[in-house]
Amino acid sequence: MVNVRELPLVDEQRALGVWPRSALSPAENASVLDQLLSIEHKLAVLIHEDPLMEQGGMVERALPELLEESDCFVKSIDDKNWEYSLAATNLAFKMVLHRRFEEALGLLQSVKAFPPDRFGKTLVYKKHYVLFTVYNGLGDVARVKSSLVDGINALASVPTASELETTRWLTLIYDAFYDNFTYASVGDVDKLLKHKNFVISYFNYQSSRGLLTEENAKELRLYIVQRAESLIASTSFPKANEVNNHELEELIDLASLSSVLSPSRVKSLVEQAIAKTYQSHILMRAYIRALVAEKSYGELKSVLEVYEAYVHAFYEQNKHKYLDIVSIIQIQKLVLDYGLKHRVPLNFEDYRYFSDRVAKLEELLKEFYTIAGLDKFSQFDVAQSLTTPNNVVVDESLGKILAGVWNTLGNATWTLINDEEYIYSENSSTVKALEHFKHSIWLHTEYEAVFNYAKTTAILGNIKESFKIVKTLLQNVSKTSSIYFQSCHLLALILSIEENKDEAYKVIGFLSSEVAEFIETSPIPLQLRDVFLQIKMTQLAIIQSLLGPEQALDSLPELFALFHKLYSDFIVSNVANGDAPSPEKSHKHSLSLARTQTLQKIQKIKTIGRKDHKEKTAQQQITIDPLAVAIKQKLQQVWLLAANIYYQLNLPVEAEEAIVESEKCYRPTSDSHVALALLTLDKRPELSFKEFDSALLLEKLSIPAVVGYAQLVLTAKESVFISERDQLAAISRAKILLETASETFAGAHTSEVWWLLSLIYERFNDNRLKGSLWKCVELEEIRPVRSFTVV
Repeated sequence: MVNVRELPLVDEQRALGVWPRSALSPAENASVLDQLLSIEHKLAVLIHEDPLMEQGGMVERALPELLEESDCFVKSIDDKNWEYSLAATNLAFKMVLHRRFEEALGLLQSVKAFPPDRFGKTLVYKKHYVLFTVYNGLGDVARVKSSLVDGINALASVPTASELETTRWLTLIYDAFYDNFTYASVGDVDKLLKHKNFVISYFNYQSSRGLLTEENAKELRLYIVQRAESLIASTSFPKANEVNNHELEELIDLASLSSVLSPSRVKSLVEQAIAKTYQSHILMRAYIRALVAEKSYGELKSVLEVYEAYVHAFYEQNKHKYLDIVSIIQIQKLVLDYGLKHRVPLNFEDYRYFSDRVAKLEELLKEFYTIAGLDKFSQFDVAQSLTTPNNVVVDESLGKILAGVWNTLGNATWTLINDEEYIYSENSSTVKALEHFKHSIWLHTEYEAVFNYAKTTAILGNIKESFKIVKTLLQNVSKTSSIYFQSCHLLALILSIEENKDEAYKVIGFLSSEVAEFIETSPIPLQLRDVFLQIKMTQLAIIQSLLGPEQALDSLPELFALFHKLYSDFIVSNVANGDAPSPEKSHKHSLSLARTQTLQKIQKIKTIGRKDHKEKTAQQQITIDPLAVAIKQKLQQVWLLAANIYYQLNLPVEAEEAIVESEKCYRPTSDSHVALALLTLDKRPELSFKEFDSALLLEKLSIPAVVGYAQLVLTAKESVFISERDQLAAISRAKILLETASETFAGAHTSEVWWLLSLIYERFNDNRLKGSLWKCVELEEIRPVRSFTVV
C-alpha cells in the first residue's frame, strides 16, 4: 500500500480553482495527492484544447493511458483513506468518458470516506454528478432524477464564491437538474430539496442562464421574502459564545444576488437581519450590492467602510484567514467599477479616494496570489495569445473572475493616470496599467481587456504592437459586438497617422456603412450609441483631413441625423418651450443657399432632456436624469465639431452660432469657451484672452485652453498688451501653464505643448529647448486625426 498523508494546504488552492505547482510538475517523491492532481490536470488541459471531446480527438486518444495510470493508484491505496475516494471518483469520471458505465458504478459504490473541509465538498458533488452520468448512460431514468436530488441535498450550505471547484460540480448538477425538471415550479423544487437556501441558489442559477420564467420569478420573489422574514423572526442576537445564524446570512447573500428583488427590498431585509447578527460582513456585502444597484454613491462609501472593518475584525480573530476572499475581491471590484464610472471627472478628494481603493485591491490580490500559489504573467505576445491558448493553471471560472478584476484595475489605473491631479512621469503607472491588462488576458482571453491593452499601447505610442493586436482581434470577435466596432475605429485612427490617409478613409467608410446597416436591422444597445457617434465624428475628421473642410461640411447633416436616430428617445423640441429661433432667422448671414440648408438641417436638433423629468417646486429646480445630461454633453461636442468645420471654411458667423448652440444644449464649458477663443484669436484677441481665462477657470488644466492661451500670448501683437512688462507676465504665465500641463498625462502626450514650450525656451535661451523639440517631433510622427482616447 502507498503511504498517504494528512490533507495539506493544497486543499485551499484546489478549492479556489487553482492547480497547485506541486501537481503541475510533481517531483519523484511527490505525494499521492500531487500525483493524482497531476493526472487530473493532464485531463483538464486536454479538455481545454478539445472541449467538444470529438471522436478521434485529443481526449479520446489520451484516455486509455490516463485510465491505466489512475487505475494503478486506485489499486495501491487503502479504500478507507479519503485519497482512495479521490482516486476512485476521478477514475470513475474517466470511465464515463470512455462509456464504461457498469465499471464506473461499481467503483463509485466503494467510495465512502471523504476528506474534511473544501476538498471533501468538491468530491461529494463530483461523485453525485458522475453517478448521474452513469445512470443516464445506463438509461435508468428513476435513478437519474434521484441522484440529482441526492446530490443537491448532500451538503447543508451553498458553496461560497471562494469554493470555485465545488461550485463547478454543483453547477453541472444544476444543469442536469434543469434538463430533468425543466417545468418544476419554486414550490416543486422546495418539496425536493432539504436545505431551502439551495432553492434560491438553483433559481439564481436559472436566472443567470436566462432560463427563469416569469411565473417562477414571481413565486421566487415571494418565497425569498417569506423565508427571510420567517428566519429573521426566529433568530435571536448571538450570545458572546455563539456565532451568527449562517443560514440567515447565506439567505440574505443569495437574495442580494437574485434578479427578482428590488434593491430597496434587499436593503430592507438586510436592515432587519443586521439586528439579529454581530458584525456580519456577509450582510454588509449584500447591502453594498443593493446600494450599487440603486446608484447610492454617497451612502456606499460609509457602508463600505463598515464592511471593511468587519472583514478585518474576522481576519484578525481567525489567525489571519479570510472567510471568503473571492467575495471580498469581487466587492472591491464592484465598488471600483461603479465609483469610477459615476465620478469621472474626479475632484481631488475623489482622486485620493480611488487611488486608495486601487492600492487596497492590488494588496488584496497580492495576498490572494500568495494563498493560491499563483504567479503573475505579463511577458507574452498579446496578439499571439488570441490564437494560442495560455497554460491551464487555473479553472475557467477563477480565470474569468481574476481576469475581470485585473481589467478593472487596468481601467482604474488608466483613469487615475489621465486625471489632472496625477503627476505624470515616463514608465511609471502606465507600465502598471499595461501589466494589469496583460494579467487579465493571460488568465482568460476577454476581448475587452485585449482591446483596452491595444488602445492603451496606441495612446502610449507603440503603434506597431497596437496595429498587430487590432488586426488579430478583428478576426476573432463577433461583427455585431461593441469590441468589433471599437477595434475597427481604432484601426482607422492608426491608419490615419500615415500621410496618405486613403486606407483610413476606406476603413472608416466601410465601418460607417456597417453602423448604418446595424441601426436599420437591430435595436441599438445603449453602450453602442456613443461608439457609433464617435465613429461618425472620426469619419468627418478623416474627410476633412483628406478631402478638405468643404467635403466635411457636406457630410455634417449625416452626423446630426445619426445623433437624432441614436438619441431620439431623449430629444425634446425647443419649439415646444418657445425659445427656439427659426432656422431662417438664425442663419440669415449664411454665405450660400447650400450652407443655409445644411445649417437648417442640423438646427432641427435642440435641447436634450428626459420627457419624464420632474420639477421640484420647493427649490424651483429641475431634476434631470444623469443619462440625459451625458447626452447633452455629447450633443455639445457635435456642435463644437460643426463649429470647427465652419472655422476652417472661414465662416465665423456660422461657427459662432454653432458654439452658441453647443452652450444652449448643455451649458458653457471649458471646451465651448476654447472654441470661441480660437474663433476670435486673430481679429478679437482681447475677447480671446477673456474666453481662455473663462475656460481655465472651469477646468484649471484644460489642455486645449492652455495651448490656445500660450499660442495667443506668443503670436499676439504688442499693442494687445498694456506694456512690455504685461507681455512678459503673460509669457511667464503661459510658461507655467505649459510646464504644469506637461506634467499631466494628456499634456505630456500633446505635441503643441512641447512646441510652444520650445518657443518659450528659445526666447529665454533655456537648455530644455532641444528636448522639447524632439518630444514634439516624436508625438507628431504618431499623431492620428483624432485622439485615440475618443475610441
